[in-house]
Amino acid sequence: MKVAESSADFDHLCSEVHDAIESHPYVSNVSISDTIASTLAIQITLFPNKGFCIGHTINHAVLDGLSLSFFMNAWARICRQLVDEKMETPSLLPEELTPFFNRTVVQDPEGLDMWYLNFWLGVKLPGSDDNTRSLKPFPFPETPPNLVRTTFELSREDIQQLREMVKSQLDNFGSKEETNQTKPIFLSTYVLVYAYTLVCMLQAKGLNSNDKIKMLITVDCRPRLNPPLPKNYIGNCVSSFDVVVEGEDLMKENGVAYVAKRLAEMIKGLENRSVFEGAKERLPYNDWEPDIRQVRASGTNRFGMYGEAKQCGGYDHR
Repeated sequence: MKVAESSADFDHLCSEVHDAIESHPYVSNVSISDTIASTLAIQITLFPNKGFCIGHTINHAVLDGLSLSFFMNAWARICRQLVDEKMETPSLLPEELTPFFNRTVVQDPEGLDMWYLNFWLGVKLPGSDDNTRSLKPFPFPETPPNLVRTTFELSREDIQQLREMVKSQLDNFGSKEETNQTKPIFLSTYVLVYAYTLVCMLQAKGLNSNDKIKMLITVDCRPRLNPPLPKNYIGNCVSSFDVVVEGEDLMKENGVAYVAKRLAEMIKGLENRSVFEGAKERLPYNDWEPDIRQVRASGTNRFGMYGEAKQCGGYDHR
């Protein structure tokens, strides 16, 4: 953990739009060598008379976002007990915040562990270490200087209007007979926001009718394994799933509805399939096609970052 102080403009960093590179000094790097790798790096930066921020970097080989949220909420609860309840030592964590580390509960009948291990040992990327047993991550390109960070807020009313618009456009898909025979599509807030954001972003960047776009989502595998893992399982237990769409369909007036439909169908399909199905074909870099534009949604508002932490004075996940 690192504790720092900054004279930067706190209000500017909290503003809706600022250069992405301005946020980088408030996040520490994870310490990694050939033989030792840290799991988590935390930096607390104080802005005198203004506030503070908590920056974190995780080693995604062993932790995912949900694991981080459990840690942050457990930490906040302990701090609240020490400060507000004036306890000399904090009490035991409640069951929902007690970490579960048992890896033996994960069943791997297909031997995917060795399959993926052998794959990673054979990956050679420009600038990567020749030592196949090195724990150092692959090199990442530097952040372009023209990137910005911004926050878009959608109210309940915005979501409802978006849902009604998509439903109205979906009613016009196909023939009337096909519409009557098709079961209603569940339009979650996640699907609606993803579809709306993706279409707006791609149209703003420039989109051609012959473009192919791969939409990726990250799926929590804990409840989808057999047997399922507890929600408080600490580790990296996520997988990616995707669907490819044509730029021509996104450029139409009902582009948002089309994307929402494809996303909803893909998510619905996960209910009746194992997350291990097709795992060997989903090896990283195997499906990288230069002519396909990839868009990924990461994170979720269900991580609970504003649970216990909110009662401890607030916690801003940036």
